Amino acid sequence: MADQSRPNGTDDQNAFAHLVGRIGKPPPFSEDWFQELLKSTDGIRRRAVYYSCFVNLTAIAAPIFTLQVYDRVIFHAGLQTLKALVIGILLVLFFDFLMRKARANLFRAVSLRNDVLVGHKMFRHAMNLPLRELERRPTGQWIAFFNDLAAVRNRMGGPMAAQFIDVPFSLLFLLVIFFIATPISWIPVVSGVLFLILIWRADVSVAARVSKEQEQIVNRNGLLNELLHARTTVKSLSLALPSEARWAETQGSLIEESVLRGASYDHYQTLSYTMTQLTTVMMTSVGALAIVNQSMTMGALIAANMLGGRMIANLGQTLNYWRGYQTYVSSKKRLSNVFGIETEKVRSEVAQEAPQGLITFSDLTFRYEERAPLALEDASGSIGPGGFYVLVGANGSGKSTLMKLLRGLYYPEKGVVMIDERDIRQFTNQEIARWIGYMPQDCTLFSGTLHYNIVFGAERYDDKSILDATKYANCHHIITKFPNGYETVVGEGGSNISPGLRQKICLARLYLREPNMIFLDEPTNHLDQQGVTDLANSLKLLAAKRTVLVISHNPALLQQADYIIVMEEGHVRQIAPKDVIAKQAAERSKKAKQQQLDAPQDKSS
Repeated sequence: MADQSRPNGTDDQNAFAHLVGRIGKPPPFSEDWFQELLKSTDGIRRRAVYYSCFVNLTAIAAPIFTLQVYDRVIFHAGLQTLKALVIGILLVLFFDFLMRKARANLFRAVSLRNDVLVGHKMFRHAMNLPLRELERRPTGQWIAFFNDLAAVRNRMGGPMAAQFIDVPFSLLFLLVIFFIATPISWIPVVSGVLFLILIWRADVSVAARVSKEQEQIVNRNGLLNELLHARTTVKSLSLALPSEARWAETQGSLIEESVLRGASYDHYQTLSYTMTQLTTVMMTSVGALAIVNQSMTMGALIAANMLGGRMIANLGQTLNYWRGYQTYVSSKKRLSNVFGIETEKVRSEVAQEAPQGLITFSDLTFRYEERAPLALEDASGSIGPGGFYVLVGANGSGKSTLMKLLRGLYYPEKGVVMIDERDIRQFTNQEIARWIGYMPQDCTLFSGTLHYNIVFGAERYDDKSILDATKYANCHHIITKFPNGYETVVGEGGSNISPGLRQKICLARLYLREPNMIFLDEPTNHLDQQGVTDLANSLKLLAAKRTVLVISHNPALLQQADYIIVMEEGHVRQIAPKDVIAKQAAERSKKAKQQQLDAPQDKSS
């Protein structure tokens, strides 16, 4: 392997910078993300409005051309006039083609800018949210938030955006009708008012249906993601039929909402079509009477019909896009709610030196939901610097919760965590991750190679440091047995390799970063006895210079520990040297046995 020492993420940052370079440097976003987005595309959208003005002005040319042909060319046999009119209309149509193409290019630029700026902002915002905020919503819902970006993009940079720009020009068409065909100008006025009422009613009726349909889509996608994520459990317990029942119920609710939304939408679409045809019939009929009474010409009637059709088409298209508009409104609201969630601290004004490994915590109180029982209550204690600590306690006693609080992944409801007498809340997650190497119970690998998973996120590394880390994690000899060695593809979540190797790769990834403190949550779950012994020995060596905290009841780890932390029902009951804890346990066991021996004598007396 070639030397790969480099700052992590450089290639990705360069790729993003190249993409941003194509559309211009993005401005910084404030809390009002949508207003900042509008501001960032203000110049492009202004030019699109200018082009739309020309496009809609040239739309008048064809009706005027028709009017002149009927009233001047045909009636007076003016062939020279026809020639001039044809040349003129061809020039206008060519200019219209250029304007429409330029406008389409501008809207594509808006879409690209929106995708880059908002998509990147959404990803960064999601990655910087507190862990509890990420856990409160299912994975499918987070995916739906990124799908909402497409709805915002289409509203601001697609055909829907052009349509909403074109609608106000219907007043221009109405004004021209008034001048060239006054006797029938009242018909498009009435028709336009009725269309506006129709759009308003559609807004009231369809909006609620679209919102409910979107909720059901999120529920359906969430269930699908959950079942696929738990595919091994589904297969091993033969849960296909119960899962199918849940799927059928969720999909049925979605179909029901889709049918109701579709029925409401189709109702207004049908009314729109009928009103369009009725407008044409009325204008033609009343116009014919006006021609008979010699108050309007044939050319004026045809031109007025063309302009009226264009005006009604604008309003009708607005109704066609109304479902997309309602989806956009719902998506914008959901995105605003997500962007409104406060992120973790992402920047430190002053870079501080790495800690020695002393962690003190006092009065830590935490609950997972507002009305849920306390998972941790008034937990206090101190660990480090240096030393091998093993955290023990019954299931549900708060061990993992305490570790996440000490790591800074959760924020306590009350209390404080200090690193070398410095409040942990002043540091960014990136700084804490550099100092505290944390491996959760559900150790995860990413799609890619073994090498990629080991170095992913490391600030600097080379071949020697990679080999040292894998040897320390006792997995180098396993990796080299694969035909592709470190380039072996692990599959989604590491599905192509054994759980034990996944555990060791996660350990190697942690060791490569050389953190000042090491936190491991049940690291022996998938290790054999030899693997547990090797891990215990490695951690004992690391504890000479680092603070090591492990959640485990494994005897090998307990044997190597310097200190034991005992937890019970959300309380830290004791932090003491291993020998003291062992002596107390032996005394309790002896006392319990003595009580058992004394019990029969008590009964006989």
